Amino acid sequence: MMPLHLNFKKQPYHFFCRPLGKQNGLSLIELMIASSLGLFLIGGVYQTFQITRQSVRLLQAESEMQENARFAFSILSTALQKAGNFGCKSSKMQTNHSLLKIPLDQLNPALFVQGWEAKSSRHGDVYHAQVNSNISKTTTKHWHDSAGLQKDKGIKSKKGSDILKIWFAKPYRASLSAVDSDYFSFTPIDLEQGNIIAINDCQNIQLAQVCGCEDADCRGLDSKAKLQSCNQVGNLKPLKIDTAEITILDQSIFFVSKRASNKKGYKNNIPALYVRHLGRGAKPTPKQEILEGVESLQVEYGEDLDASGSANTYVSADLVKSWKNIVSLRLSLLLRSSSNNVTNKPQSLTFNGAMIKLDADDRYLRRVFSTTVALRN
Repeated sequence: MMPLHLNFKKQPYHFFCRPLGKQNGLSLIELMIASSLGLFLIGGVYQTFQITRQSVRLLQAESEMQENARFAFSILSTALQKAGNFGCKSSKMQTNHSLLKIPLDQLNPALFVQGWEAKSSRHGDVYHAQVNSNISKTTTKHWHDSAGLQKDKGIKSKKGSDILKIWFAKPYRASLSAVDSDYFSFTPIDLEQGNIIAINDCQNIQLAQVCGCEDADCRGLDSKAKLQSCNQVGNLKPLKIDTAEITILDQSIFFVSKRASNKKGYKNNIPALYVRHLGRGAKPTPKQEILEGVESLQVEYGEDLDASGSANTYVSADLVKSWKNIVSLRLSLLLRSSSNNVTNKPQSLTFNGAMIKLDADDRYLRRVFSTTVALRN
């Protein structure tokens, strides 16, 4: 049996492998330094996160408002390009004649672009962007009178924002085939009782109301319209049947308002751009929301004073000399982000020729968008 030899060699000492008995804990100073470094790193990461988060919110709000502005201007531009389009003879070229029992100051599509200027909102006036702003009926003193135009009843708009009305005809037409003492006959078209129609024979446009159709409720396509009971048929001028067309009159009234404007607490609702069309009996339809986040609509009207076909000057609605001379419009929208705390402090922003006024705690992001639209008809 061989003897057992044990080799007890002295192992090298390593700092990181100290014997258990010789290990010591961290000192208080080391612990404080480590904690401070940790807090510093965490603070830096948090600050970076907050900056990144704020930047993302800002970029999202910017992108959203740019897309909203494009959409709003597409709606407004499309409506303006249809203004005065009543068929072969535009309203600029014709002498309006009405069979209606409704006064022309309430329904006058010959002035196919009309507007009302909000008080204290002319170019250069300071706009106060209040988050909890209220709305008012347009028949009140908060809008200037426009010569020859009557304010629409039932429209409630945000103060400090203009109102724009555009007259046009719906895209479908019918060819007139016969006229007798009580009915107009024409190619089939979808009418409703109470519709206002324009009869255009390329010499004159005559306005009339549909009192009824072949059936009592005017369902589906119709080829006859009863005129006797709700029109002054004695005012009917001779018509050139071979060129006469019938179109349904429509309008778009654009204004800024708020949701649930008839309920308590509506003031804090986000403002939006709305439209109302022409309904039965020449009354505006209920308002339809187009786009939220619109705080103000400002309109300037390009007036052709020398029959050159182009605008000599742009003025507010209350300074228009003749509405028939309007050839273009300059539109400006003040848009607001949907959420607060997007900016670190109230913005410095110019709108309508002056710096806007903001409340001290206002952190909404706002942008101004403008465009000019030329009229076709």
